[in-house]
Order: sequence, then structure tokens, then C-alpha cells
Amino acid sequence: MKKVFKNIIALLILGTAIFVFRDSLTKSYFTLQDKYFPCTRQISYSIGSFDSSFGIKKEDFLNAIKKGEDTWETVVNKDLFVYQPDGSGELKINLVYDTRQENTQKLKSIDDSIQNNQSSYNDLKSKVDNLEKEYRDKKAIFESKVITLKDHQGRYSAENVKLLNNLRAELNTDINNINTLVDELNKSASSFNNKVKDYNTIGDQIGEEFEEGLYHSDKNGEYIDIYQFENTGKLTRVLMHELGHALSLDHINNPNAIMYQLNTGTNLIPTKDDINALRKHCGLNSI
Repeated sequence: MKKVFKNIIALLILGTAIFVFRDSLTKSYFTLQDKYFPCTRQISYSIGSFDSSFGIKKEDFLNAIKKGEDTWETVVNKDLFVYQPDGSGELKINLVYDTRQENTQKLKSIDDSIQNNQSSYNDLKSKVDNLEKEYRDKKAIFESKVITLKDHQGRYSAENVKLLNNLRAELNTDINNINTLVDELNKSASSFNNKVKDYNTIGDQIGEEFEEGLYHSDKNGEYIDIYQFENTGKLTRVLMHELGHALSLDHINNPNAIMYQLNTGTNLIPTKDDINALRKHCGLNSI
């Protein structure tokens, strides 16, 4: 009887320990499974923190994740991920707003303004060029008439004096109009240069090698933080990259690869290097 009681106590202690440390035990089990039997289970994921400051809908964010998920799954023809809408996924994907995205949004706004300013400058420059041509043509006509309208005594009739005065007044008006447009043109150029300076200043603050996203696996669990993207294509690409890390893929020394250390490419299709890296990890033959 004492032996049975001891066994019951031992089972209770074991059960309690399993319950208390269930998360750590589950993580350890998954870690071992991924190490010795890679690509044999689905990695469950959920949306963690979601900052609306990015101006993207959660539905669109999920669509971008799904594209990244589908891309890797197609490579090995396996379901590697599964979305858990209730938040229970082991991998949390977070949208974290900080100065990186703030500066990216500023850059886009300034870039749009630069494009508008450039268009306005070009329009003004075209008007100035046309007015200057009209002025030169009118001036040539005026100078010709100054000579041809004289009588044989070198004098002008009252009618011709009036005509020449009218032509001279038109020339003066044209000069004033040209000077006004040139002032606007100079202001536009100054504004353009200031905007370019602001653009370059913010661009220098961002730099080229900061992390747009990061995959973490630590005491807090597994999670992906997305910090910056310029458009949905860049978002999808950085998500594909971080999901690749979640699949245990390392960086690849190919600037066009999804798993290249910088998100400089534009393709949303894995390169041969990407494909072979995942197939090797999953124990499949290279292509």
C-alpha cells in the first residue's frame, strides 16, 4: 500500500512538473524535432503586436505573410506553416513602429514633393523659354520697324510713333512677365534643393544596413519583428526572409537571394541558392 501511495505521489509530482514547465518542454521537444527531423511539422504562427501607424490593414499584413509562407512551401511541396488566428501560434509576428518606419514615411512624402516640385519647375521653365522667344521675336520686329517706318527725312508720322510706343510697351510688359516668372523659377529651384537636402539628411539617418526585420528565438519564445518597409513588395520580401530564418535558414551570399542579409532585391521568387538551401535543410536533393 505504501508503494502504491508513493507511486501516486510521484505521478502527481511528475504531472505538476510537466504542467508548470509545459511551455519549456514543448519548446525543447520542437527544437529537437526540428533539429533531427526538419520540415516534418508545421510551425504555427499568430499576429502579435500590430501598430496601426504603418497605415496597413491587418488583412493586408496577413496576405503578405501568406505569400511568404506559400513561397517557401512551394519549394519543398510541404505545409511548413499554419496560421492560428486565436493568437496561440508558437511564432509571433509583430509590426513594430519606430524611427525607421517614421523616416521611411518622411522620405516617401519628401520624394512625392520633390517629384511635384520638379514638375512645377519644368512647367515654369517652359513658360520662361516661350516668353523669352516671343520677346526676342517682338524685339526684332520693333527694331526693324524703328528703321523702316522713318520717312525720307528720318522722322516718324504720328501714327507710326503711336505704333512704336505700343510695341515698346508690349516689350516692357513681356520683360516684367519674364522677370516675375524667373523669380518664381528661382524660388522653385531653391525649394527643390532644400527638399533634396532634407531627403539626403533623412536617408543618411536611415543608412543602408539597418535591419528591416528580425527573427528572434530566446527565453521569450519565437517571434519576428518587422520594423520598416517602403511598399507591399518590400514587406512581403522581408517577411519571406524572416520566415526563412524561422525555418533555420542562414544568410546567403547572393544579393538577389531572398536570404541575402540586405533587402536590396526586388524579386519575390526564391533564387536557386534559396531553393537549394531549404531543400538541403529538409533533407531533399538540390535542383
